Order: sequence, then C-alpha cells, then structure tokens
Amino acid sequence: MLALGLSFDARIWDMPIMSVKSIVAKILRDELTSMGIQSLTIQESERIAAHIFERIADLELELAARDLASASRHRD
Repeated sequence: MLALGLSFDARIWDMPIMSVKSIVAKILRDELTSMGIQSLTIQESERIAAHIFERIADLELELAARDLASASRHRD
C-alpha cells in the first residue's frame, strides 16, 4: 500500500520500474485515443508517465515528512 492510501496489485509493483512506466504510458495513450485525442507520440506519453511517477514520489516524501513531524510533535 502506498502512503497515498492507494492499493495496487503487488504483481505490478514487482516489475522493473521502466515496465510500469511503459504500462502507464500505454494506458494514457489508449485513454486519450478513446477520447479522440491522437496527437501524443510514444515518447511524449512515456515522458508524461515518468513525470507522473516523479510527482507521486515527491508527494509520498512530503507525506512521510509530515507524518514524522506530526509524530515528533506528539512525543514532545
């Protein structure tokens, strides 16, 4: 379970991170195509997927820091 409270199938997260990013990029392309948007290249969708993962990682770090700060205040 991620710090965001989201649960994911563990089999997906056991894959190398590039495979997961490729899967997310493919899902992004498929979703956009289903909405009639066909202008993203494979490279663009992979870059967006990588950026999404970076933002998730940043958010997880921020939430962990908040948890530590909150725990520290409660101990004092």
